[in-house]
Amino acid sequence: MPGDTKNPRSWPRWRSLLPHVRAVLNLADPETGENQVAQATFRLNDRIGSYLAQHGQLAPAISYLGRGQTLSASILGPDHTITRTITNNLAAAKAGHDRRG
Repeated sequence: MPGDTKNPRSWPRWRSLLPHVRAVLNLADPETGENQVAQATFRLNDRIGSYLAQHGQLAPAISYLGRGQTLSASILGPDHTITRTITNNLAAAKAGHDRRG
């Protein structure tokens, strides 16, 4: 995965990977796979959601971040650092969406 979603240097790579990441996430069913698959899925949901939020695509960002947060909480628990990070990213995207009205 590309680096920090806030770093403009990573944006071209994100743009090129975005359709592929979306396709994988739309087809993945982490509930039937190994725990590693589920963890990779919620981390990927967080990264793509963060990227989309950074670029003003808040509705799809909220969708991906929500999926990632739900999955992370179910596997790692609501108080795990990763779950809290995704929850924070989701809250920021929702706040941005609310500001835009």
